[in-house]
Amino acid sequence: MSLYTQVKKILNESGCRPRKRFGQNFLIDRNILDYIAKSINPQPQDTVIEIGAGTGILTYELSESPANVIAIEIDEGLFEILISRFADKDNVNLIKDDILTINLSDIVELNSISHQNPIKVVGNLPYYITTPILMKILDESFSLPIKEMLVMVQKEVGERIAASPGTKEYGALSVAI
Repeated sequence: MSLYTQVKKILNESGCRPRKRFGQNFLIDRNILDYIAKSINPQPQDTVIEIGAGTGILTYELSESPANVIAIEIDEGLFEILISRFADKDNVNLIKDDILTINLSDIVELNSISHQNPIKVVGNLPYYITTPILMKILDESFSLPIKEMLVMVQKEVGERIAASPGTKEYGALSVAI
């Protein structure tokens, strides 16, 4: 079954629909899913924080690894889907909260994760809050051992991140990253 069909089925069975106010876009390309899972390469000592777990497509791939997975989702309906899908997974911790207001250090402590263990951040970020999310992660990286971050962003945001000094896309986000 294709990821598109799988996501559509999960949403239909739960009665959920993508919510524009959360900027929800769901991962439906198996190649991208496999690329993310392979690239992040979760190891037993790692904690992977997934921003916007949605229907749990990426969460599932991460849960098959030996890493500790913390999946954060703001949407109540999608969070209920995650609960039903991952209730029996010991290495998955689900958190219903807003990534912009949550304190990641508190989450790490509440989940009894050593501040020495590497943290990897993944997510499919909504365009309209991508910059605040990235800035928050960068700010918190001073107190957390964030080893790497692999996020999907809208093309224009990616261009701002990679912009060179003197170009119109160059700005605070370019400098911070």
